Amino acid sequence: MIFKKSDKKPVNALHVQSVMGSMYRHGSKNVTLYFQVQPDPEAYASDPQYHEYFDEIVRDELYTGIVHKFITSQPLLIHNDRLPFMIFKSNIDKKALDEFVKAIVQELDFHTGLKHYAESGITKTVLLQMDKNVPMTAHEAKKLSSSDEMEELKNVVEYKGEPQDNGIMTPFDAWKNEQARLAALAAEDQDEVVEW
Repeated sequence: MIFKKSDKKPVNALHVQSVMGSMYRHGSKNVTLYFQVQPDPEAYASDPQYHEYFDEIVRDELYTGIVHKFITSQPLLIHNDRLPFMIFKSNIDKKALDEFVKAIVQELDFHTGLKHYAESGITKTVLLQMDKNVPMTAHEAKKLSSSDEMEELKNVVEYKGEPQDNGIMTPFDAWKNEQARLAALAAEDQDEVVEW
């Protein structure tokens, strides 16, 4: 079967303010991961410690874990319309990436004792800097976060077996102990009165 240029599926785009300081070029095509974990709604609303832990872990550790695991693929976290995407420069093992995403959700369930809902999907996108002209190869590119393909990327992440610790993130109990230690240190510093 012979494909014409018009038969090819157009690649969607991720938009950034600047590509300066990264290893990515304006107009480059990259493997892209969409991965988002949702908190347990009841615990998030009623337990302030879980709320703070979840926000801190998602902000600081989940995506950092992916960066460290796949460092040779030069991952970069990008947010478009408040949705998290990670782009990879080269040689990414999609199966290993998919398994690692499952391991993250499995560990989060293990540490909190709650079931988390997560969505994940892998596609190819073109990276566009907002203030530059769109390259000829990307004229038909739509913003990924508002494209029809976005719905196809929202695959529910399901792991096999019981939740387990995979060593990716800080355990909830260790995080609570550290918060209590920091609060005690702060209270101790305030109690100390120095007279000259």
